Amino acid sequence: MKNRSYLYSIITLSDKGYSGEREDKNHPLIRSLMQENGFDLFDYILIPDEKDYLIDAVNNLKDKCDVILTNGGTGLSPRDITPDVTLELIEKRLYGFESLIMRESLNETPFAALSRAVCGTIGKTIIINLPGSPDAVKSNLSTIIPILKHAIDKLQGDMSDCADIKK
Repeated sequence: MKNRSYLYSIITLSDKGYSGEREDKNHPLIRSLMQENGFDLFDYILIPDEKDYLIDAVNNLKDKCDVILTNGGTGLSPRDITPDVTLELIEKRLYGFESLIMRESLNETPFAALSRAVCGTIGKTIIINLPGSPDAVKSNLSTIIPILKHAIDKLQGDMSDCADIKK
């Protein structure tokens, strides 16, 4: 499974971005990081911080790509709904991804403790909530990219051993 194309999609949640009041700086950053690591963009969607929009976007993408990267809406503001909606949609939670991201983020800023980002699976797709800050997006994504292809392969049925088993 390792010699294949890995597809990802980006869903940016931003009321101001959706209304044209703010430029989405995360989209090009995510695209660059993913491309550098051998992932191909399937789709990019910019939506407001609205539950129904996010549910529709995820449901439209979940069977078409390997990874859905949301960004924005992971904090404590009243309109931050991304983790709550993600929890409703996922089947398996990826606590290890969440812990790894949190550990690395806390090394950079104590404000990382305010993130409620969720990672999990929906069907054979991994969904990862990234924050709205470009610096945090870069840090979070860089932390999990090294294990992302392996996680996708396992989710999609790769039966090979994860590590060398010594007898």
